[in-house]
Amino acid sequence: MSAAVRSISRLLARSGEGRAFFASRGEAAVSSGIPEVDRLTKGGFPRGGMTEILTVQQGCGELRLILGAAARLGRACWILSDSAAFEPYAPALAQTGIDIGEQLFAVPATPEEAFWCAEHAAASGETDAVIAWLPPLSREKDFAAMRRLHLAAERTGTTVFVFRPYGMCCVSSPAELRLQLMPNRRTDTVTIRAVRRRSLFSQSASAEVDLAALTCTGSSRFFSSKPVQPELPFEITHCLPA
Repeated sequence: MSAAVRSISRLLARSGEGRAFFASRGEAAVSSGIPEVDRLTKGGFPRGGMTEILTVQQGCGELRLILGAAARLGRACWILSDSAAFEPYAPALAQTGIDIGEQLFAVPATPEEAFWCAEHAAASGETDAVIAWLPPLSREKDFAAMRRLHLAAERTGTTVFVFRPYGMCCVSSPAELRLQLMPNRRTDTVTIRAVRRRSLFSQSASAEVDLAALTCTGSSRFFSSKPVQPELPFEITHCLPA
């Protein structure tokens, strides 16, 4: 059993101790703290639901996108990737209003472990948010794992953010909100396309956000400038409808 799995297992053991298992959602959305993003997402990220963030490369503002919401939510479980282009830096996180003492960080050894940790953290009811970097699985396993995570979030009212490679935007997802980030180097902006899943059809909208607005001041040790593009374990032959 890896250290990450042991950490989540300890979280599961505390389920129901001092916290309501089924959290009250309250407001339907959690503000990002970035006006352009809140307008694009019609108020913020779905509370008690899943937001999937797809990036061409790591370090293009995707983390700053959710830090304001993470600070508002409180207790969070972070499922990190050992190949991520950054690592947690407590002073930088604290500057955003995040209570470091309420954060649990786990680094799973495999993609399967990453999904297991995210799902069980969300299902525990012991955390307000799960923030996870989830590498792709095989096509069949991937959707099933995402679906389990989505259902776990809905059952307990846990707000889930997942970071995935941009190529996954061509693959069906159960996420209530999908944000596709494409950096524009010439203008120092990021084009964000928001796709909301509806019962009969999806709605999409796009906006350009100033890159500086997605840069966390004082967080130079939190981010790495090394771009990383995870490879998909399967070939994308066509894009599904957004």
